[in-house]
Amino acid sequence: MASQKHLDLLSSGKTLWNNWRRAYADVQAVEPDLHGADLHGANLRGVDLHGADLTEADLQGADLREADLRNANLRSANLSDAHLQKAHLRWADVRGATLCCTDLMGAQEEPPAHPGETTLKES
Repeated sequence: MASQKHLDLLSSGKTLWNNWRRAYADVQAVEPDLHGADLHGANLRGVDLHGADLTEADLQGADLREADLRNANLRSANLSDAHLQKAHLRWADVRGATLCCTDLMGAQEEPPAHPGETTLKES
């Protein structure tokens, strides 16, 4: 279940959320818990969600353009019709996620460290 504190901060807008992430980056014991959150259609453009637990989250139709999703757990999340153009996805775990009609144009996955290695986890 998602943390109500984290949901409240996220719904307060990108500026407040990103400032909170920067201000408490060194003392946050756990990454943002948005497990199972209903974020369908949410405007999350440019939001810092690196390392966030978005397992089973409903992100259908969400605007995640330029969002930082590095190391995010998106397992079994619904990303149908989501907009991830220019999103940062290095080491994002999308195993079991629904990606039907998801726009990944220009999504940024940095090159793998070794030939044949992939950094975007999927099943």
